[in-house]
Amino acid sequence: MEQESEQLVGTASPQHRASMQRVTRSTRWALCAIPWFFLLSFAEPAESFRQRPVSSLLLRALVVVFVAQAVLATVVLAHRIGHRGPCRGPTATVIVLSCIQIAAILVLHSLDWPADADAVGYYCMLVAAPLAAVLNATSVRAYSASGAAACTFTLVAVAATGSSLRSVLLIALAVAAMWLVIGLTLRSSVWYLSVMWRLDAAREAQGRLAVAEERLRFARDLHDVMGRNLAVIALKGELAARLSEVNNPRAVSEMVEVQRLARQSQSEIRDVVRGYRTTDLASELAGARSVSQAAGIASTIESDPPLGLSSEAKSVLGWAIREGVTNVLRRSDAQNCTIRFAENEGADLLIINDHPHSAGPHAGTGLGGLAQRLTPLGGRLQHGPGPENTYRLVIQLPLPIEQKASS
Repeated sequence: MEQESEQLVGTASPQHRASMQRVTRSTRWALCAIPWFFLLSFAEPAESFRQRPVSSLLLRALVVVFVAQAVLATVVLAHRIGHRGPCRGPTATVIVLSCIQIAAILVLHSLDWPADADAVGYYCMLVAAPLAAVLNATSVRAYSASGAAACTFTLVAVAATGSSLRSVLLIALAVAAMWLVIGLTLRSSVWYLSVMWRLDAAREAQGRLAVAEERLRFARDLHDVMGRNLAVIALKGELAARLSEVNNPRAVSEMVEVQRLARQSQSEIRDVVRGYRTTDLASELAGARSVSQAAGIASTIESDPPLGLSSEAKSVLGWAIREGVTNVLRRSDAQNCTIRFAENEGADLLIINDHPHSAGPHAGTGLGGLAQRLTPLGGRLQHGPGPENTYRLVIQLPLPIEQKASS
């Protein structure tokens, strides 16, 4: 899981990363202590066989096997917390060592082990516990099958010592319960850590997404605000230059208008940065008429906007008028521009101009940003050449249900 967590941790903040790594380390050490806890439980027979030379030698070898099993089980558990899937090499070795341990315990009992048959079952459980911890990384079906095999193997070993049926059944129940508890403990611990890492990464991803959305908003608003203003400033600056060549006093008023637009652009950029930039539909209509007239384009607004539009719909339609008129100025040699509102299944806006450039307005940043504004409201954008050498921009916005009823 830590290999997975290391992939996720790259998206986590340093504070969360440090805290999650501490939790992961503490969980790893707690789980890796399980084999050593059961190893300490085997200390009693070592004392019992200290004065028996035959069995003492075998017991020492058995203790070495127990230690080797604990070391390998620790490696497997550390791998379990750090990776997905079983650690096959050490796992197979632990299984073999477990079989050797149970066989050695039976040999000790047949010699002179001062313990009854129930004690044999107890020590077989001590062998099975680290084995359960090691096999926990397998699938649920494989873990259940290995648990059933361990119970069967332990029962055969205990029955071979002449233990009563009651003792055999109790030991079977104890081994099954131990296998279940170890499995649930390890799996839940690893699952909790995985969920914590994923939640932390999701929290960081959410923050990054918010930053990306804010960047997109800023880029879109900056384009929409400055696109028209710069086009109008360039247009009026060119007009003022031509008027000044013939000493027309109107050149002064045009330069004053350029200055006003520049200051207005500064204010609008500050609003964009703060995220407070909105549009007013009536102001955009008036601005479209004024800009068109300044460019020598005869503009016509054939109908008023539908009544009862929401503030969001008015804002989007305002942006659409601004973008549409900007495209008329920049991508056509228009002499006429018509803005028309209609109310069919929704609020429709149609902007028509003549004499478009050969390529026409392409779906660039402006129209792409306008489509993004329409999407949350369920709106659609269509644009393309029309009849008689015209170009059309069509905006369709669905009306809310309550507004349709009132209409």
